[in-house]
Amino acid sequence: MEALCDAYELHGIVYYHDCPLQEEFFRGMEIVRNWRADSLPALSLQIHRILERPHAWRNRHPESDKSPEGIRLKEYLDQNWQRKITVDGLARLIRKSPAQMMRIFRRDWGDSPYNYLQKQRDYFARQYLKNTSCPVKELAMMMGFQDEFYFSHWFKQRNGVSPSLYRDRFR
Repeated sequence: MEALCDAYELHGIVYYHDCPLQEEFFRGMEIVRNWRADSLPALSLQIHRILERPHAWRNRHPESDKSPEGIRLKEYLDQNWQRKITVDGLARLIRKSPAQMMRIFRRDWGDSPYNYLQKQRDYFARQYLKNTSCPVKELAMMMGFQDEFYFSHWFKQRNGVSPSLYRDRFR
């Protein structure tokens, strides 16, 4: 069983709310209730089906193994990426200490909130530059930067080219 759980990447205690397993368990119980000499292959296959179901469900719902606090933090960052966000403010949002908040976010999302936020801002900046004619100055303000020069410097560090040159490449 341990090797099977490893193969299906089911480690520790696993609970996925709304993962449909009831039918698979009932089929397994039916095989056991009506046990015959040739039932072992059918039961083995059913055990695989029982273990495969949460594995497949988790792959379709990657946020299912994230903590509620981690999901709340990510949703907040996704909705407020253009605002000034502080570690203390994020910690207050989930009623944890700043250190606990950082551990939760890093565990759930594999990155710090600051790095995640920078990636979000970079993504949206590139999208705006590709798809709009919004002046760089306005874009900088919209992205939450103090001025266009700081934004340009930040953008060039991340993408290797200035915002204007980046926009020209996609026109």
